[in-house]
Amino acid sequence: MTSKYSTYPRRLYLDDVRPCPVGWYPCRTPSDFKFLVQNYQWDEMSLDHDLGDHPDLNPDMITGYDLLQWMCSMGWAMWPEHKPRVHSFNPVGAENMRTLIEHYWNQKTR
Repeated sequence: MTSKYSTYPRRLYLDDVRPCPVGWYPCRTPSDFKFLVQNYQWDEMSLDHDLGDHPDLNPDMITGYDLLQWMCSMGWAMWPEHKPRVHSFNPVGAENMRTLIEHYWNQKTR
C-alpha cells in the first residue's frame, strides 16, 4: 500500500471475526474491502466467505464470493499481484470462491 499507509504490508486480510495475522492489513467489512481494493495496490489477499450478519456492518449480507464477483466485474486492476487465497470455515463457500479465483486467474495467465 502507498501514501500514509506505506508502513503497512501490501497483504490484505478480509475477515469479520478472526484476528488479523501479523504482517497483514486487517479488513472487517465489505465496504472497507471495496474502498481498500479500489484505492490501493495489493500483493496478496486472504479472503473469508462469511462476513457476518451485523445490520450496521453488512446490511446486504455480502459474502467473500460476492466480493470476488465484484472484483471480476471491475477488471484486473482490483486483483492482487498473487492469486488470492481463501481461509473460510464454510466448505461450500470456500470451494465456490476457489473455483471462481482459479477460473478468473487462468484467464490472466493465458
